[in-house]
Amino acid sequence: VRETGIDPALHPGARWFVDAWYVVRDDQDIFNTMGWREAVPVWGAGLSPPRWVLQLPSAFTAGTVLDAWLAAAPLSEWTGRTLIDSAEGRALVAVRARDEGSQYRYDYAVMNLDLTRPVTQGSEPDLVVERNLGLDAFAVTGAGSASMSEAGFEDGDTDPGNDWIAATDALGTTWTAPQPSAELAWGQLMGFSLTSAHPPGDGGLALRFAEAGSPATLTAAGLAPDAAKIFSSRFE
Repeated sequence: VRETGIDPALHPGARWFVDAWYVVRDDQDIFNTMGWREAVPVWGAGLSPPRWVLQLPSAFTAGTVLDAWLAAAPLSEWTGRTLIDSAEGRALVAVRARDEGSQYRYDYAVMNLDLTRPVTQGSEPDLVVERNLGLDAFAVTGAGSASMSEAGFEDGDTDPGNDWIAATDALGTTWTAPQPSAELAWGQLMGFSLTSAHPPGDGGLALRFAEAGSPATLTAAGLAPDAAKIFSSRFE
């Protein structure tokens, strides 16, 4: 990350986390071989040379860092956690939604844990991996023809040329990678956001493989705008 990304003075109230995991072939439970801990960046002006130092105020915690993000949500927010599990790997979609008065804001974090469709040549022990692409589209479908707008995207870098392109229609909002190199590869996370006049309810989520094959898309139920609801509260 750039220094401006970890300067607390430029990001009041922000928190930083470091996560890591072991990649184990045919691992039946990937969540017990990964973990995270909070890191507080402090500028060491008196050090030689001056540099950033990461203080570690919390203990190492097993599991995905997305669970920490969901746990940090205030009680006034809705949260959802959807694990999309397939024979080709897994992806985790976490969402937090909040009432902003005239509209609801939805923030989705999509972590591609190990979901990929590799193209290989040969066989073991001389197997060659030619391509190992992950995902190139993410879609949120609302319920009851729920309207959506103001779609946002965040991939953590400063290159606008690889930002996924959002398109909204009567069914929902879809973000698509502008080129294959902008894929959501395994081990990476991207953020997506949208606003809606409708409160959270039962909707749909879809992830599309960047590599051709069957199925082309994986779907699951998830938290999304729901036009069928007349009103909603976090405590219903």
